[in-house]
Amino acid sequence: MKIFGPIAAVLFFLCAPVFVTSSDACTDVLNAFLSVEKLNEKVRDSLIAINTTFQRLDVALSRKEHKASQTEIGKLIDCYFDFYLSYFQNPPAQFIDDPKWQQKLTDVNSGIKTILKLINTGQLETAHAQLESAYKSFSAIYIDRIPMQEQNVIELIQARISTIEIELSTIKPGSTSEIAIHANNLKSLAERFDAFETNDDAYKRRRAELAAHIAARSNFMVITRPDTTAACELLKSETAALKATFEVFINSRKKMLDKEWFK
Repeated sequence: MKIFGPIAAVLFFLCAPVFVTSSDACTDVLNAFLSVEKLNEKVRDSLIAINTTFQRLDVALSRKEHKASQTEIGKLIDCYFDFYLSYFQNPPAQFIDDPKWQQKLTDVNSGIKTILKLINTGQLETAHAQLESAYKSFSAIYIDRIPMQEQNVIELIQARISTIEIELSTIKPGSTSEIAIHANNLKSLAERFDAFETNDDAYKRRRAELAAHIAARSNFMVITRPDTTAACELLKSETAALKATFEVFINSRKKMLDKEWFK
């Protein structure tokens, strides 16, 4: 069975040890999946580790940090290679009914291999573009198994904005923070938010505009390092403005739903 090819396989075994963090760092969508599906600890930790390292690689590539990108792609390869070898032929019980299981894992495999080559040749912008595709392939493993409604995602977006706001309220310039990771999670939620079906074209258009706005502001938060007082204050104002914009939309949506209810 060919996995990544001989050259890449050698690189994989030379990479840093697997990087596992707390589940607080994984995306809210993955958290929702993990709260529904009772996976064994090894599978759960593997998904969290892969997801977290995808997030950190995205931050490094967004900031065009070559060395950090090389470090994170190494960690991602370690995480994913272990998962791939363990479950490609024998999927966990919760996924055994998925006829596309092997294809999904192969798609992630191919994406990571492409990103590795691009980073090693210094093509960070192209690698960043490829990362989005690879992450979508990874999230496809579990995303359709989550019984989430639009309101659930709205509440998750509100909670994530509040988390960013709270962290910014106590941050000191140059200190370590998870703001970029939170912003990445927010971007993923915006994409999920915009994916729900609706027959209301006007609402669909407004929601798409809001999702694009959230994604744009999230990208700004990812690339803006809170290493100066000015940067911290700018992030605070951006977060406050995003929160206000989202609240306006939510209030408008509530009025629309109230009218629908009484028809």
